[in-house]
Amino acid sequence: MAVRGGQGAARPGALVAEDRAAAGGGRAAGGAAREIFQRLGAQSRAERCAQELEACGLEPPATVRLGLTPQELSTAMLVAGGLTNRQIARELLISVKTVEYHIGKIYTKLGIGSRVALTAALHAAGLGERRTRLPGQAADTLIDTA
Repeated sequence: MAVRGGQGAARPGALVAEDRAAAGGGRAAGGAAREIFQRLGAQSRAERCAQELEACGLEPPATVRLGLTPQELSTAMLVAGGLTNRQIARELLISVKTVEYHIGKIYTKLGIGSRVALTAALHAAGLGERRTRLPGQAADTLIDTA
């Protein structure tokens, strides 16, 4: 049974403040680690830091950071992976026209105009894998360039 108002009683506001302060320290450490990895060129490690910060709730989800809907982010990730519109449509179980619509919205929201710029924007945001698809190569046999 909890004691109300006594010295041993937990103050919810104080606990929330302590949790936020602790989270801020974790965010700072995780963010610093990500920056160091990026400066060293260890992109896969920097991406892992971003994923862990997001999973812990210490960083807003990629959809919030980029201003994209979940479907647009899925489309953008596949574009960055080197897939064609037709392959993306097949992967997401949507029409090619819908893929084209999503790509247009993504370009507008991010202020870009090409697939290369989209890939760069995702990498700058700490998303995506550094993978390259050679001409004529199937999407499931991408080469890891990280």
